[in-house]
Amino acid sequence: MNFPSTRARRRAEPQTLFLPQTAWRKLRISVPHGVCHMKLTGLDLHHLRRGLRSHPRVAQDVADLDLERMRARELVALTTRLGFDARALIDTVREQQFEQMEYSRKFPAFRGTLEFDLTVELLGKRVTRKARADYEHTPDWEYFDLRKRALYVGWPSAALCITVRTVPDKDGNPGCAPSWEKIDILDIGEVWEIIDDEIERRCKVEDAKRRRAADRKKGTSALP
Repeated sequence: MNFPSTRARRRAEPQTLFLPQTAWRKLRISVPHGVCHMKLTGLDLHHLRRGLRSHPRVAQDVADLDLERMRARELVALTTRLGFDARALIDTVREQQFEQMEYSRKFPAFRGTLEFDLTVELLGKRVTRKARADYEHTPDWEYFDLRKRALYVGWPSAALCITVRTVPDKDGNPGCAPSWEKIDILDIGEVWEIIDDEIERRCKVEDAKRRRAADRKKGTSALP
């Protein structure tokens, strides 16, 4: 039987990397030579970090590690040590993100209408109109999805359209019926922030109601 030479055996031995030490442990990672020499783009590394942070089996293990400061070879080594193929994990995360984006685009987490009074002050005079914001909003936090009937994390996104109720007699259109007309006040940053904060608050209230309703339904179905 032919045995590899000492030099060949050394090449085949795993390489050991020491990652940043947390306050309570030092993680030692061993991977075969060559594994750490994958060519990864910045987006690949982003997907790899996201995959490690979000995977239910290892998320707790990496929670105290500063993944952002790790070099590519250290991230690949960590991924391998945790039992994953780095390239496969990157591809999986990329596919999941695309699915999240498509699902959230087709089925936003929340839809609604926020009504309010819009007052414009100019030249010392104020004009007040009824206004409303029609929104579609998917938060960056876990929410109860009505289609999936389960908790879900979508792709954060928001769409907002503000319209103002016209007053024909005052807007130069006497005899016409009032209508909702689109305006561009969202160009004012403060207006967007005020409305966005209120939408976020309403979405959290609605999500809490969804969860309570789902819990009640579970409790009812469990009765004999």
